[in-house]
Amino acid sequence: MVPALISSAYRGESLPPLNDLITGQNRHPPEYYLDQWRNLGRNALVIFALLGLAVFAWWWARPVTSAIGDRIFRGDPELSPLRVLWLAAWFGAAAGLIEAAHFTIRHLIERHPARSFTWELVWMGPISSTIAFAVVGVLFLVVVRLMVTSDRPLSPVALRVCVFVFSLLAAYGLLQNSRLRLATYAVILLSLGIAVALARLSVSRGQGFKRVMRRSTPVLATVLIAGAAIGLWNMPSRVEQRRLATLPPAASGLPNVLLIILDTARARSMSLYGYELSTTPNLEEFATSGLTFDRAIATSPWTLPSHASMFTGRFHFETSGDIGIPLDDTHPMLAEVLREDGYATAGFAANVAYTTRASGLSRGFARYEDYPVGWGMFLTSSWLPEFISRRILKLNPTRWRLGRKLAGPNTDDFLAWLPTRPDRPFFAFINYIDPHDPFFAPEPFRSMFASDGLPPKVLDNTGLVTPEEMEGSRVAYDGAIANTDHELGRLFEALRVEGILDSTIVIVTSDHGEQFGEHGLMLHTNSLYMPLIHVPLVIVYPPLVPSAARIEQPVSIRDIPATVLEMIHDRPDGRLPGNSLSRFWLGTDASDRIDDATPVLAEVNRSGISKSWEPVSRGPMKSLIIGDMHYILNGDGVEELYDLARDPAEEHDLSAAPEMATVLEGARSALDSIVSH
Repeated sequence: MVPALISSAYRGESLPPLNDLITGQNRHPPEYYLDQWRNLGRNALVIFALLGLAVFAWWWARPVTSAIGDRIFRGDPELSPLRVLWLAAWFGAAAGLIEAAHFTIRHLIERHPARSFTWELVWMGPISSTIAFAVVGVLFLVVVRLMVTSDRPLSPVALRVCVFVFSLLAAYGLLQNSRLRLATYAVILLSLGIAVALARLSVSRGQGFKRVMRRSTPVLATVLIAGAAIGLWNMPSRVEQRRLATLPPAASGLPNVLLIILDTARARSMSLYGYELSTTPNLEEFATSGLTFDRAIATSPWTLPSHASMFTGRFHFETSGDIGIPLDDTHPMLAEVLREDGYATAGFAANVAYTTRASGLSRGFARYEDYPVGWGMFLTSSWLPEFISRRILKLNPTRWRLGRKLAGPNTDDFLAWLPTRPDRPFFAFINYIDPHDPFFAPEPFRSMFASDGLPPKVLDNTGLVTPEEMEGSRVAYDGAIANTDHELGRLFEALRVEGILDSTIVIVTSDHGEQFGEHGLMLHTNSLYMPLIHVPLVIVYPPLVPSAARIEQPVSIRDIPATVLEMIHDRPDGRLPGNSLSRFWLGTDASDRIDDATPVLAEVNRSGISKSWEPVSRGPMKSLIIGDMHYILNGDGVEELYDLARDPAEEHDLSAAPEMATVLEGARSALDSIVSH
């Protein structure tokens, strides 16, 4: 009955509350709800079976268990069942607040853009912890009732036992935090020691202990209520409403802007760029309506600095965003500038490692969705409720996994926001991360390009890569790109149905690529070879951009902000730096475009976490694309030079060739000019 109810609710044909829950903004695929129901039913059946066995065992051995229960659970001082629940909730609130405080202080000190931090957890955590401890308190009372001999419906419980149980849970939850780096046995021993000490203290200082509880309970309750009120007031939808209310009026006729970033999608694995497998059919069809850049270059081979360039128009060396360092507010962002022009701004980030609000990329957006705010976040906002939902009930209450939000839900979020947008032009940013390792994609895409049709074996990047893992990783990667392309097709069709596709500047690009054995390297962040910095770039806007055109000259993705501003205002706009790409369709003739050979810079600084055999381990690297030549300056001063026209795989280093001395000197001079500017 329940599966049928879920299916009908997904179609909007069931009870209104169920319809709203399942078909609303936080919608999952229907299989998700069915899996959740199957997991819940299966685990509930197991739990009830175990409880039944426990009750039978208690009934069979009641004389013995009752005596044991009396010795354990009875004793002076005693608590009534209501006070047991009070004690459970008290420990839950205290533990939740301490956990939230530690979480917040750690974030304020470290400011690490990749830590799983969002301000919603600060107020959700203590409340969910309080409720979870209260649930444990109810179960604890059930166990006591079964084991204690008494004629009364509910038996009082010894204070020392209650304190021991709840303080053990609280201490373990606080000590098992991975940032404390304690071994599991150490956490258990410390938790037991704290629980025993507090249990003894509750008896030896019983009156004082109760007085502390009485006096602190109103304070804890006030903090929880105030936190919930502040949290609800600052829910994303409410924050968006307040920010939209302060927007200036927008000029008439301004186009919408949609920036789509395919995280970790390299150009050479796309059929749009000649790849032998049909990985991007939807993007290929869409690109016929606009301009495709054949050699777009990322400013860095990893997420944060490349996104920072696409948002600020700055090079990596000009911005703060780096490993462990969020983007600061030194430079204005594209979303901030467009907000000044009256645009409604919204961001949908699937990379919940380096594009979250903690990364600094959310500045200027009225709405920014990274971690999904809802019941899933609530159930995982503190240790005990997460343990119950994930470990005991085997539920997956969140829509994100593997450090990401999957492509389908991310598209759903944008499409759900689209009809709610205000009557003004919008700037939306969508980050898709499915092509990022471990290259997760749902079927049929995961096995789409496998020769045997079976799910591929993906590499374990902590060790040596086997040939099977290498091939499986390529298959999974291609499938992840195809899955993302499928979502692009769904998104473009929705814009077309909405009637706004032709009035929207759509830019599709990537932040960096990926390596699968080229130069003996895997994944990204470790070098500046073309598989990492050659990314797709498609711009579609029929009123201005020519259709079915391709540009061969190398361009930088840091020019995207300047391009957007010039396109919406029909003139150069100096508020963000960069060279507008509109020069490729506004030039006086073809020769103007062919002679465009502006050097394109890429950089990487992540030497601190690299492996010894990776080029970046020798220090920060820089590279320039000048026409067909690719110049790389390694951290130890060693230079490399490749002719991309004759050697696209970069297998022959020409830096030692005497005839290349002039080219090397020009590259050094150009690099010095850019960096010192």
